[in-house]
Amino acid sequence: MKLIKLKHLKISYLITLVAFFLFSCSRDIDNKIEINKLITPDYNFSNYFFDCNLNDGSSLLKLESFLSGFIKNDIFQNTSSYSLKVFFPQNDSVDKFTISIKNYTANDIFTDVINELSQSGFDAVASCNFNSNLFNGLNLYNYTDKKQNISNNAEILRCSYKPGFNYGTFRISMDRLIGKMNQLKIQYGIEYFQEESNSRKFIWINYFYEEDFKNNISTQWLSDPDSTEIKNEFLDNAECIDSKTYRFFQI
Repeated sequence: MKLIKLKHLKISYLITLVAFFLFSCSRDIDNKIEINKLITPDYNFSNYFFDCNLNDGSSLLKLESFLSGFIKNDIFQNTSSYSLKVFFPQNDSVDKFTISIKNYTANDIFTDVINELSQSGFDAVASCNFNSNLFNGLNLYNYTDKKQNISNNAEILRCSYKPGFNYGTFRISMDRLIGKMNQLKIQYGIEYFQEESNSRKFIWINYFYEEDFKNNISTQWLSDPDSTEIKNEFLDNAECIDSKTYRFFQI
């Protein structure tokens, strides 16, 4: 009788012990998820995107000539503080483009830049929607092989986090992607932009520095067994509204 009671006590103790560890592990996982949600990006810069159209009678040549002169403005002489990119949509009319102004300082230069554009005669070349939302951004990854010719292809994705997810939960997948890119040595860059007024919305830009990037990505990235898993993690965290390809130029 004592032996049976002893066995019952041991079994009861074992069940309690297992239950305790299961509960503890579950609680640790939940805690990690909650802790990840509290993580916020350490932004590198602020950024505005302005969608523009060439005016009737204007041309890309006039735009190029204007921007070549405008970039000599004192604001942009310090390239470590400010930069300007122009994105032209591929497979679209050539009269549309997007201006991206990046600011690595705490100074609010955007109003000054818009005023300077107008005073320099930009209104005669193109029209832009300057009522854009402010984004804060991160340079997540950038690798180029200086021995090879650099291409200027880009893909811009507008996305939003699913309920219960944010940058903190997404960061794990980002780190896995960046680690894999480092291994594969694909000439590639990533920038992440989060809308300041709405933390659920973000822009993801892929930079492809090789002309045959589609073939290279297909053979290296898509054939890698980890790529599907990382892609699924991305889809768990966020959904993208649209994706467009561009040719970009650093002015």
